[in-house]
Amino acid sequence: MDASSIHVSLTHSPLDVNAAVEFVSTASGGRAGAVSSFIGVTRRDEGSGKGEQVEYLVYEAHTSMAEKKMLEIVTTLAAPERHPVLAVYASHRLGRVNVGEASIIITAASVHRRAAIDFVSEAIDLLKAEVPVWKKEVYVSEEGERSSGLWKENAEWRPERLGSPTKP
Repeated sequence: MDASSIHVSLTHSPLDVNAAVEFVSTASGGRAGAVSSFIGVTRRDEGSGKGEQVEYLVYEAHTSMAEKKMLEIVTTLAAPERHPVLAVYASHRLGRVNVGEASIIITAASVHRRAAIDFVSEAIDLLKAEVPVWKKEVYVSEEGERSSGLWKENAEWRPERLGSPTKP
């Protein structure tokens, strides 16, 4: 797969799954028999247990480092011997992301479904574990009072894995 078949980005704009599907469909040159997507969406989770719920998330990143790591991960995973996909689209939202809005989209096209499905599954796990993107949860109480927010550690993030998306 060449570089023109890979899209990696961080954006403050709303994510568009149709744009992701269109990109991989076009980039695969009509050879795709399958397109698989993962869309991570902000959920109204319980807060600190004090009658609070998530109102929105705020994502921050060191953009150049995060994009470089995203590209490294998807390129490694898209190797023909790993997951023979034809085209890949991965985009992570930055800034405020309201409940119900997408924070990440990963889409892959392949000749047969298994390669695209497996790529997307492994890609989301590695992107969450290795890409330096930080999340702040902002809560609202039952009375409508907004908290100042709480930076959350990504439980999947493992610093020992940085630099090696091929480790199990």
